[in-house]
Amino acid sequence: MKNGLRKQRVALEGLILFTVVIGMVLASSSTRADSSMDQVTWTIQPSCTLSSSISSGSEHTASIMSGEYKTDIGTTMVTVVCNDSEGLDIYAVGSSNNKLGNTDLISSVSSDFNISTGIYSSGNTNSSWSMKLTNMNDGLTPVSGKFGSYMLVPNTWDKVAYRDSSTGATASASFQTTYDVYAGSNQPSGIYTGQVKYIVVHPYNTTPPEIPKTISDLEYMQDFAILSNDEKNSVFSSMSAQTSYTLKDSRDEQEYTIAKLEDGKVWMTKNLNLPGGTVLGSDDTDFDSSYILPNTNGWTISNNKLVLPLSSDASYAFEDMGIAEVYNSGNTGCSNNNPCYSYYSWDAATAGSNRIMSSSDTDANYSICPKGWRLPSGGNDSDYSSLVTAYGSGANFYNSAGVGTTPNFELSGEYFMSGLYGVGSIGYYWSSTVPDISARAYVLNFSSSSVDYSDIENIKGGLPVRCIAR
Repeated sequence: MKNGLRKQRVALEGLILFTVVIGMVLASSSTRADSSMDQVTWTIQPSCTLSSSISSGSEHTASIMSGEYKTDIGTTMVTVVCNDSEGLDIYAVGSSNNKLGNTDLISSVSSDFNISTGIYSSGNTNSSWSMKLTNMNDGLTPVSGKFGSYMLVPNTWDKVAYRDSSTGATASASFQTTYDVYAGSNQPSGIYTGQVKYIVVHPYNTTPPEIPKTISDLEYMQDFAILSNDEKNSVFSSMSAQTSYTLKDSRDEQEYTIAKLEDGKVWMTKNLNLPGGTVLGSDDTDFDSSYILPNTNGWTISNNKLVLPLSSDASYAFEDMGIAEVYNSGNTGCSNNNPCYSYYSWDAATAGSNRIMSSSDTDANYSICPKGWRLPSGGNDSDYSSLVTAYGSGANFYNSAGVGTTPNFELSGEYFMSGLYGVGSIGYYWSSTVPDISARAYVLNFSSSSVDYSDIENIKGGLPVRCIAR
């Protein structure tokens, strides 16, 4: 035992001696060696993958006769794997024509004959299609009403199944999808195609991604006002350049065509035809709730809303400064002498903004454009100057060729001293910009031979209005 202890002690002493010797050697060296240590840490973020497979003979295809119903058309196996055990959620949405939220079967004949999602099996003139989830495995739980029976194809992300957290290192699950279709007695022959998109959402992501907005999601001009910047960019991106789309003004249900023009901005391609007497509020018109409404010079207020002057109230006949006046031509018997749109004094066009403007080369903050839209700016470096750069000569501005070649402006002339002038030969359009504070404003002025984005007109005349999306 003593010898054993002695050997252990000798070894320990030898170890100590060895350490001391190395220190002494280094200390006596003419150079010094330093050392450092890198600590590397990697974080692998939770992620999930979703894959699908269709075996031969299980494709989602079928031939069907009018009045016939077919069920369980094809089978897709969908498999989901996440790299942790926190569980997963499955969402589905219609995506026909690669547009999220589109739940139609798209007709090869015409969009008028697209088949809507629905659950019909017989005795109906309308056609329908629907989806069903089956064979959920590996702990996947269906949301109530989303399994084993046919359901409508959802038009927004709809949670259809989930798996709770597990004890393993990863989470995986699988399920199958199938579809049915009913061809109503009035359904034309042709090919009909649809798509449904499935995604997996990790519990760390509480909701699926938003479905991008498109121009077809909008019904009213005012819908632009409630879009986020990302949604607005999505809508703009969905618009084909130089193509007309139709929206309504919620204030009077009139329809207007709009288009993304060559300057990259979205414009109305018809003149504003808002009639006198229309009630304007901050919820539907281009001013905010903090705006102190005018109550003089032609304006009246009703229930805290602004009332556009009636045509019959235009006793000043567009002859005095700073008066809100409107000339409505009516919507029947349209001609050069009786165009189907309206003329506004600048005070009317800007919702009375001139009374609060105090400096030159500024823009009116408000207008009678629909909410989410505004008057174009004028002068140098303006909306109108960009449009002139994009289209060139004055002849390119009016609508002889229609949207796609021109911005579809009208040779609308002006209304002044109780009469129309220049209709059919010259176009004038208000801008939001004043060059000075002496009752003048920039206008767009064009004819067959010229165009001027910095023409200056007296604000008492009556000119048409075009609006541009904010």
